[in-house]
Amino acid sequence: MFCAAGSPGGLARLKKALGAVITSPEAVRDIIARAEASGFAFDD
Repeated sequence: MFCAAGSPGGLARLKKALGAVITSPEAVRDIIARAEASGFAFDD
């Protein structure tokens, strides 16, 4: 789950920055794999 709050302009910039990732399951899997490989432990 992800939540963001802020000004409309700030949220628009966030959407633009994350757009390529949140619309690509492959990109999300890659980020998760790299995080786990570096020792990050997800609390799921």
